Amino acid sequence: MNRNENVAAVSRIEDLLEDILDEIVELEVYAKEGKRPPLAKAYRFKINDKAYVWNKPHITGREVLVLAGLTPPENYTLRVKLVGHKPHKVELDERIDLRHPGTEKFRAIRKEQTDGEVQGRRDAPLLDADTAFLEAYGHNFDIVKDGSTWVILHDFPIPAGFNHQRVSLAIRIEQGYPMTQLDMLYGP
Repeated sequence: MNRNENVAAVSRIEDLLEDILDEIVELEVYAKEGKRPPLAKAYRFKINDKAYVWNKPHITGREVLVLAGLTPPENYTLRVKLVGHKPHKVELDERIDLRHPGTEKFRAIRKEQTDGEVQGRRDAPLLDADTAFLEAYGHNFDIVKDGSTWVILHDFPIPAGFNHQRVSLAIRIEQGYPMTQLDMLYGP
């Protein structure tokens, strides 16, 4: 190979590397295909079903939670989903290789509060977005598990015309939620 051919070959290799390094890799796609993600400019993955982008091939549990705005991270339990495996708990300082074959997504659940705040019964975790919605809604609520999971909204206002002004309203969280929609409300 002469000098011009060498320069052309090196230039072509640099172009290929640049193509690989300039893209954002979708981890879910590579996980479902069973392939190891390539070295890339950034990696897109989901945390609680919302997509985020990270520009390094490694991330800690703490960084995942902060990226998703779930702070302080100590208030959350984080799990990583690997295709074909049960979700694995991730410690805050544990380093996750985003290029590991099968790394698909993350799920964060708020831990029980233990700092003296008055709170209701919490027999089961909910999706973080659902808990945030309920807390923002402003009603006292319990999460009860008795075969099914129930969210019970206390002191819920009822429209005029009924024989109660306020009730405890129970919402059954169906198995498979959020893929399975909520269907029933129960009152007094």
